[in-house]
Amino acid sequence: MSAPKLPPELLLSVVECIQPVDIALPPSDITARTIRSLTLVSRLTYSCAIRRLYSHCLWIDSSERLGQLLLTLHALLDPSRRQVFTLPHVDIAPCLENLFLSPFPKDTIDDWPTAQWTFELLSLVRKSLVRLVIDIPLRSLYPAEDHLSVRPKLRAAFEQLQTLQEFTSTRDELFLATHEPGSLLGLREPPVWRGWSNLRRLALYNASHDSPDFYDSLLKLPSLECLALTRAEWPAAVAIWPRFAEKAKQHPLKVISLDVQGGSWTITGCMDSPHWLRAYESVKISLGPEKLHICPFHIPMPFYCKPGDAPGLCQEWVRDRALTGDLWDLCGPLIFLP
Repeated sequence: MSAPKLPPELLLSVVECIQPVDIALPPSDITARTIRSLTLVSRLTYSCAIRRLYSHCLWIDSSERLGQLLLTLHALLDPSRRQVFTLPHVDIAPCLENLFLSPFPKDTIDDWPTAQWTFELLSLVRKSLVRLVIDIPLRSLYPAEDHLSVRPKLRAAFEQLQTLQEFTSTRDELFLATHEPGSLLGLREPPVWRGWSNLRRLALYNASHDSPDFYDSLLKLPSLECLALTRAEWPAAVAIWPRFAEKAKQHPLKVISLDVQGGSWTITGCMDSPHWLRAYESVKISLGPEKLHICPFHIPMPFYCKPGDAPGLCQEWVRDRALTGDLWDLCGPLIFLP
C-alpha cells in the first residue's frame, strides 16, 4: 500500500511559512539549507523556494561566492537563455531586495577583479535592492595608493543604489573617496549615501562629526528616521545640537550612539560639559514633541577582551544586529528632546 500524499496546496503552504526576517542567512543556517533543499526537491516547490532563496539568502562573503552568484544571475535574468532550463520560469529580479556583501579579504580591497564583480552585482540589483549590509575594509587602501583604480569603481558601484532604504557599513563610514581627504578635490566629494533619497535607516562606523558635509548630507535624506553611529567621535562643541535639530524638524529622528562600556567615543562622555548641556536645553525648547531621540547604547564586552579588541567587537556586534534587523530597535537610556 502506497503512502498517503499531501495535496499540493498543503505542501506549498508549508513552503510559504518559511519566511525569514533576516536580511541574509549564511549558507550554514538551517533555514537557508531548508530553502535550498526545497528548490531541488520538486518542480512544485521550486517556484516558491527560489524566491525565498534570492530574497533572504544572498550571503556573499568571498570573491568566489560573488563570481558564482554573477554567473547564476546572468543565466536567470537573461531572456535568451530561458529555453535552456527545464524548470518553471521565475522572475527573480523583484526578489533581489536584501544583500550581505563582504567579498574582499579582511585586510585589503586592493583587488580589481572583485571590485569589478561588485560593480556588476550592484548594477544587476540597483532597481530592487532595499536592505544592504556591507563588511568591506574600505580604509585599507587610500586614494594615493590606489594604482588599480579600485576606489573609483567601488564608488560608481554604490552610487547606483537609488532604491536603498536600509544600509549598514560595519567597518567605516562608507569611505569611498577617490581623492585624498583634505585635498581640494577631496573636499568636493560628498558621501555616497547622500544621494540615496529613499534611505530610512543608516548605520556607520567611526563617522566624523567635524565636517559640515556630514550634517548637510543628512538633510538630503528626507525619509531618514534612524541613524546608528558606532564609535563616532561626538564633539563637545555646542553646534552639534542645532544641526541635529534642523534634521529633526524635517523628519522625526532617532540617533543611536554605540560603544563598549566605558568607551571614550559615546555621546554620554560629552554630557559633563555645561556648555553642551545648555545647548541641549535650548534645543529641547525649540523642537516640537517627540522630534529627536538620542539613545546611547553600550555594547556588551566579554570580561576576557582587552581594550584593543573594542573596534573589532563593535563591528561584529553591529553587523550581526543589522543582519537580523534588531539594530534599529535598540533602546538604551534615552535622552528625549521633547
